[in-house]
Amino acid sequence: MSPLFSLLVAFLLPSASSFLPPTHTAFLPPCSHRSTLTSLSAMDSSVRSQLLSIQRSFQSLTERLADPDVLNDPKQLKKVMSDRRSNEEVVEAFESYLRYEKDLEDATDLFRDGDAEMKEMAREEVKACEAAMSDLESRITLLLLPKDPNDDRNVMLEIRA
Repeated sequence: MSPLFSLLVAFLLPSASSFLPPTHTAFLPPCSHRSTLTSLSAMDSSVRSQLLSIQRSFQSLTERLADPDVLNDPKQLKKVMSDRRSNEEVVEAFESYLRYEKDLEDATDLFRDGDAEMKEMAREEVKACEAAMSDLESRITLLLLPKDPNDDRNVMLEIRA
């Protein structure tokens, strides 16, 4: 079990640290922080670097789709499209998070420098950005959890009376 997975499990399930092997409990944040998610920049730099890596991979897969060699080989095209599709939702959520993060910085600057009316608008913008970022953090955390390899397989279900 990777340290990143241990961290994600700890954020999702605060009582999950009792299920983790003792070697991975050193990677968990203190107990008081496990119950709520903090911003991705403050949460863990390894999560942010993993998201940036996924984003770079997604961009390179998108560029490979324009390659004539990939377009002429159906097996390779299917693999590239499958890999790209598996990362697409994570990348969209992360890019949205980054946009809200920039909007939050802009609103904070406006709050510091503006007049009373501008400060009120900036305060509302900060609240909206923080709420959206919190939702995106939860979504990204769920999206980063490992996928079950059997999810893509078909199932045959027999119902007996």
